[in-house]
Order: sequence, then C-alpha cells, then structure tokens
Amino acid sequence: MKKRIVIKLGSAVVMRENGSIASDRLFELVHVCKRLRESGAEILIVSSGAVGLGKQELGLQGAQSLINKQAAAAVGQSILMEHYRKLFGAVGISCAQVLLTHHDFSSRQRYLSLQKVFQRLLELGAIPVINENDTVSSAELVEVGQSKSFGDNDRLSALVASKLACDQLVLLSNVDAVYDDNPHTNPLACRIPEIDDFTVLSTIHTAGTSDAGRGGMQSKLEAARIAAMSGVSTIIASGLIPGVMEQIFFGDEQCGTLIRSCRRMAERKHWIGLAAGSAGSLTINRGAELALLQNNASLLPVGIIGINGKFEARQTVGILSEDQQEIGRGIVNYSSAELSQQLGRHSPKEAIVRENMVLYQGAKQ
Repeated sequence: MKKRIVIKLGSAVVMRENGSIASDRLFELVHVCKRLRESGAEILIVSSGAVGLGKQELGLQGAQSLINKQAAAAVGQSILMEHYRKLFGAVGISCAQVLLTHHDFSSRQRYLSLQKVFQRLLELGAIPVINENDTVSSAELVEVGQSKSFGDNDRLSALVASKLACDQLVLLSNVDAVYDDNPHTNPLACRIPEIDDFTVLSTIHTAGTSDAGRGGMQSKLEAARIAAMSGVSTIIASGLIPGVMEQIFFGDEQCGTLIRSCRRMAERKHWIGLAAGSAGSLTINRGAELALLQNNASLLPVGIIGINGKFEARQTVGILSEDQQEIGRGIVNYSSAELSQQLGRHSPKEAIVRENMVLYQGAKQ
C-alpha cells in the first residue's frame, strides 16, 4: 500500500523576509517530493504565501483591509502556482492547483466529489498544491479567533490529511519544534520531541501568531490533534533550516516534534468532531466534564454554565471546560435561545446525547 503524505508550508517558508519567493526552499521541496515519489509515496502540498506574494506584487505595505487581502490573494495565487509549475516541471512532475473553502468539507456531497478529484489527480501522477480560497473565503482573513472556517492552512492541511486517509502530515513553519513555553521569551523552555498524550497540551504556552501567516503554535497543535484522531502522525519542524525536509524523510535522526497518531475514529464521529465546523460552544461545569470523560454520559442542561454564539438545534457546537479548553464537540438538541432557558436546570431532554458527541481525550468514543 502506498504511503500518502501531506506537506504544509507556512508563509515564512514560502517567502523571504523581503517578500520575495524563497526559491531555494521550494527547490529542496521539489527534489524531496521527487525522491518520495520514486519510493512509491503519494504527495499532497498545502501551501501558504499567496496573500504575501500578492501584496508584494501590488505594492501593498503594512496591515491591509479585507478587500485588499482578497485582491492580494487573487494576484498571489497565480504567482505562487507559476513557481510550483516551473519547479515541478523541471523534474518531470505535473502539479495541480486546488483552492478550497470550508463548505467543501462541511457539505458531504461536495466533499465526496472533491475526494474523487484528489484520488484521480494522484492516480495521474500529479501533485495537488492546495490552498485556502482566500479571494472568496473572507472568514479566513479576519482577525484570529473570529473565523468560523479553517482559520489557517494548518487546520486545512489536517483536514486534507484526515479526510484523504493519509499516513503523515508535516507542518513546516518558522518554528523548529513544540516547546513547553515560548523559547523566544523563556530561555529555559524545553523542546518536546514527541507527543502521544494530548493532556500535555495544557502545559504548553501557545499564544501568538507568526509574522508572515495567520497560524501560531496553537493552530499547529490543533491541526496535529485533528490528524492524530484520524490516524495520521504529524511532524512540526522549521522549514527555514537548510536540508530539514531531507532530514525528516530520509535522515537518521528525528528533528522537530513528532505527534503520534491515535486509532482512526469512525467516519460519523470524525465528521462531528473535526470536519463539520462549530456553530458555537457550551461551557460546562467540572461535574459535567467528569461525567462525560469518566462515565460515558450524555450532556444535560444542568451541567451547562455558559452559552457562546447563536446556533440552531441539530448544529455542531464545541464543549468547553470551565477553563475554556475545548474537550469535545457534539450535535446539540436545542437552539441557543432554547438552551438559555434551560441553563443549569434539570431537564428530561439531553443537550447532547452521547451518540452525537466526540470527546478529545480520556473517554470512550
């Protein structure tokens, strides 16, 4: 069986600090992909950089309005793909541009169609180069935390890896590994070489984003969690280090941080927990959290202490602990307006039944 790998390149890897394309890094990527292909692997690339390259081409400086970012994305996509086409073409490999929005995953019919397209491209020997369709997906370009969609290409790459039954996800950015604190502000921060228990995430400082892109360490760990729950292992490493891709795939020593995969969950559970998105969230008390994690219970309105966002019945919502950590997701039986009337009360009707719930750790699915 062929190994299927997703390689995600952040904006800081694709571009230099002066805004130009980092041709040497893309050259290394192409030749590593060629070697992987020769070994029988199938490769998919998720590439950032379109907005930055478009801003450079259009002469846009500093922070930009949403419409300017959308315009920059439209210009930058063609520049980005032209570079990929020339570099892959030089080694006899075709590449295909695939622009996605969240609806391509949240709509099952569109997802199944997309899956067939990806499969056919790989059969034909082409390498898909995937990116957010930023020109139309305005949610991806707003401030961090306001988006109801992918939010960044880290999450997108994890969804691609999980929905296409990939074996490995490699996230290349301007950080060399996961640390237990921010190494730029804490000289005593320690690199975490491997993660196989996501309870360790509560001890990791993840605030902030990169200078060139939208994703920070939190988004990378979220992507790794999505991948792990889908049976996909993840490596987080710096794409700025010369030879790093060669080392990851063909070297003798591990670099970066390896996040090991869990057992792949059932398709419906995967849909609820990862692909369907979230229309809002419920904050629950400690007693309800323990009942979910330890007793395989459903979520009752009496255990809910807060409602975030507006949603309708049968939509997917996040389940947050008292300290605002997302511990799972589920399909809610009430609208937000209805549930606000039941908040903290005993009710014969569950807020989320167990069969419509996915928990991220410490519980049976």
